[in-house]
Amino acid sequence: MSNFRRHILQWGAIGVQWWMASAEGYAQTVMVPVETREVVATLDSVGKVVPAVSADISPARDMVLEKFLVSPGDTVKKGQKLAEISMKSVAQELKFLKPYGDVLRQNVQLSKINMEVAEQKLERTAILADKGIVKSADLDRAKGEAGGYRRGYESSLAQLADIEGKIKGVNKQLDEIALVSPLDGFVAQMAVDPKQLSGAYSARAGSLLMRIDQPGSYLMQVKMSDRDFLRLKEFPDCQVRLPHTNPIPCKILPPIGVPERSPQSVAALFPVEARFEFTMRKIPKGLESKLHLSAKTAQKRLLIPWNAVDVEPGKTFARKKVGDKIERVPVNLGWRDAFHVEVLDGLASSDLVEAKVWPPMKSKT
Repeated sequence: MSNFRRHILQWGAIGVQWWMASAEGYAQTVMVPVETREVVATLDSVGKVVPAVSADISPARDMVLEKFLVSPGDTVKKGQKLAEISMKSVAQELKFLKPYGDVLRQNVQLSKINMEVAEQKLERTAILADKGIVKSADLDRAKGEAGGYRRGYESSLAQLADIEGKIKGVNKQLDEIALVSPLDGFVAQMAVDPKQLSGAYSARAGSLLMRIDQPGSYLMQVKMSDRDFLRLKEFPDCQVRLPHTNPIPCKILPPIGVPERSPQSVAALFPVEARFEFTMRKIPKGLESKLHLSAKTAQKRLLIPWNAVDVEPGKTFARKKVGDKIERVPVNLGWRDAFHVEVLDGLASSDLVEAKVWPPMKSKT
């Protein structure tokens, strides 16, 4: 290791030790006034943008695509064919089954006619046997022929049902492998660039081939703490801030999904959606953006810095100056931002509170 690098690491270790010492026991305290100020309550949360209406196109079975008929960005209609699919094996099976089914239908009709003729002959022979005109052997022969033709008819019916079932199964396969758009929209994503594809493309069952989005309407999915979630009604003004665009008005939708709890925190994260309209249609799915909520109107609030608050389980305190002493008084807190917090009761605008400062700084007094 070079001397230069060794010196850098040594100075870095010294800096970390100084910072830890400052954070643990060398914080400076300053007295700050409790201030009354008009503020507009806001709440910001980062989330991901997804199309409000979208469909993933995936094959129900392994297949070979001979040709893609669309490219990314193309507009498609509901029911429009998206790719040419190789159906050689399925088509060959269907080519054999259909003529065989037609032959079996003819066999069923012929067997039914022969059965009906044999049953009529049996009926006449039975009448003649009762009158003694024909022998019992003739009656037994007629019964055997009628039974044989009936079994032939039933066998033909069974064969026809089996073939029709197979034809139905093949047609179901054709429906499963047919790739058509389920909605009007545009091709937002494809697994492969058709322009760079040479030859056939093998697609596995369940794999994502492409995504069809309906343009114009989008959802922003965010997760916020239970504290912020309970305050949603305070913020009627909703804006989505996409990268490189002006803020877009939105509408807060009811929460979706199940609140999640982090092992490091007792607070739950509540999933919330915001819907907004956008003229551009090619917004990447999962784009990270900011959801900005505002109360619109300013309110007078009694504010102190965050570093003037002591927090204990279920309790909050401020260090208030009373004469020459510092007293710890309980306070109830309300609105807050990154630097200040509203005091609902426990302090007055004329009070001074003690705040900690890291690292120590020189006082201007």
